[in-house]
Amino acid sequence: MKKNLVILLAVVTYLYVTTTCATMLEPETGDYYHDQHIADLTEKIRLDPNSWLGYALRGNAYKSKGDYDQAIADYTEAIRLDPNWAYAYNKRGFAYERKGNYKQAIKDYETALRLAPNSINYKESLENALRQQKR
Repeated sequence: MKKNLVILLAVVTYLYVTTTCATMLEPETGDYYHDQHIADLTEKIRLDPNSWLGYALRGNAYKSKGDYDQAIADYTEAIRLDPNWAYAYNKRGFAYERKGNYKQAIKDYETALRLAPNSINYKESLENALRQQKR
């Protein structure tokens, strides 16, 4: 329970900061914020290489910049460190989906849903990817 609360707090904080502060720093792209955030998280990971949360948050920053390959690499490392964390599978699935790799996205969404079967968001992610794949 405590781990889930920490994860939730970190994710909510990250989302708040990226949607408000990033646009204040660089109105057109927010790149300065993302680059600084990536640098900070890289240092956190250097100090604690087993930080699954550090990898996931850095993956979020890369995803926000549109660097889906690097996001996938970080989500993959977060999954390696905590293979039962549905959030990382869902986020990696999103990055794969953005790259047009629907087969891998669907696989990740299915894993996320298997790990968190009551998640409406994960179910919707899977349904959207299945629709996109059929196009």
